[in-house]
Amino acid sequence: RHGIAVPVSDVVVPLLAAGSEGPG
Repeated sequence: RHGIAVPVSDVVVPLLAAGSEGPG
């Protein structure tokens, strides 16, 4: 991993996990 060229899923998955645990 070069830091900039990261897979979309590697960024979307954590966001979805944090969102589901947040309000809702």
